Amino acid sequence: MQPGLAAQLTIGNLAVAGGYTPYGFLISNWTARASWRPGKGPFTFIFNRDSVKDTQLSFGGLRDPATITAFNPGNVWGGVIANAGNVQYARGDLNSGFYLGVGGQYITGFHVQENHRYDGSAGAYWRILAMPEYGTLNIGANFFAMHYTYNLQAFTYGMGGYFSPQSYFLANVPFTWTGHYMTRWHYTVLGSLGIQAFSENAEALDPLDIGIETNTFDNAKLSALTSVGPNYDVRGQVAYAINDHWFVGGFAGANNSRNYTNATAGFSVRYLFRSQPSTVAGPTGLFQTDDTHALRPLTVP
Repeated sequence: MQPGLAAQLTIGNLAVAGGYTPYGFLISNWTARASWRPGKGPFTFIFNRDSVKDTQLSFGGLRDPATITAFNPGNVWGGVIANAGNVQYARGDLNSGFYLGVGGQYITGFHVQENHRYDGSAGAYWRILAMPEYGTLNIGANFFAMHYTYNLQAFTYGMGGYFSPQSYFLANVPFTWTGHYMTRWHYTVLGSLGIQAFSENAEALDPLDIGIETNTFDNAKLSALTSVGPNYDVRGQVAYAINDHWFVGGFAGANNSRNYTNATAGFSVRYLFRSQPSTVAGPTGLFQTDDTHALRPLTVP
């Protein structure tokens, strides 16, 4: 994959970032993120413009093979962008707490049907084990629901190639173990077990080109689907402080959220200009690797 570009700035309770999708994609997009927590209060406002990374079609775009000729390499479509806004309310401390959130998205792409998403979440957590010499264990309860106006998961011209059910519900029990070994090793293990259910409507395979749909597919439609099944999500991350400035680490995870199984792994090498003496409490050297978070921290936690 070709490299992209991003930069961010954090000032007090406000964080902003901007960037560009990887160079070399058929369709390029600018991205932006912002997070604001007024007065360090219970409300957090998050705004995010980012690529939908479900598939190559939704992330970078593809060429339509049906339009390839000696003079045309094929019409380009895809490159889906979600413009999202979310507000979260959270109260609690290290021992317990709860949270509520609502959000919406306006989703566009190059020659892709426009779409809208609405979502909401609620949950609570409790610290059930604390061993200063090893780590802490939190457990909770989480509920999440979302709705898309159109089902655009197919790969035909005008579709977006991304998971977009008309109803989705997830209920799970998340857990987090945060631990350390001596002062230089820090790690986290996060996971959840639960159940998910979703339904997708039947949709015309070429929502923007009714003529193509009628002549080529004889009014064919993407089939409706309803699914109910177990859900899991397991992630882990570890970091080692080589000295007061250098950190190395790695992460791995797997989940079956949405309608497919996803697995990730990677490593990092980071240099901090400010000296970070190692202690049991931190710095941990751990950074967020999940793109669903609004912004990654600029300093070692």
